[in-house]
Amino acid sequence: MTVQKNDLAPPKVKNVEEGVLSVSQIIGSVSITVEPIADANKGDELAFIVKTSTGKSIVYSVTIEIPSDAYGYGAEKNFFETGLAEGASVKVQYTVTRDGEVRHSPKVEFRLVQ
Repeated sequence: MTVQKNDLAPPKVKNVEEGVLSVSQIIGSVSITVEPIADANKGDELAFIVKTSTGKSIVYSVTIEIPSDAYGYGAEKNFFETGLAEGASVKVQYTVTRDGEVRHSPKVEFRLVQ
């Protein structure tokens, strides 16, 4: 798993082991979580961004209600199945938007295998 440096913590992606997500092992969805963001404010917009190297993408947004909470999103197995191809990879990150200013988390990248 490759992680870029940034002041936001990287998202955590469940079921990724040694930089690989086995699609056949997914039951239902893949949990993506963001730990509490130290300087988050109520009303900030949090967006989960999941992109495959085969061109599939998901953006899921939520308004932060309780800044001290962790937030999560479940990316459905079907999304990864349709993005599966030889050598396919996935990049996951999130953004935090406040008053039009967007901050990007580090990207977490992993390979998809059957």
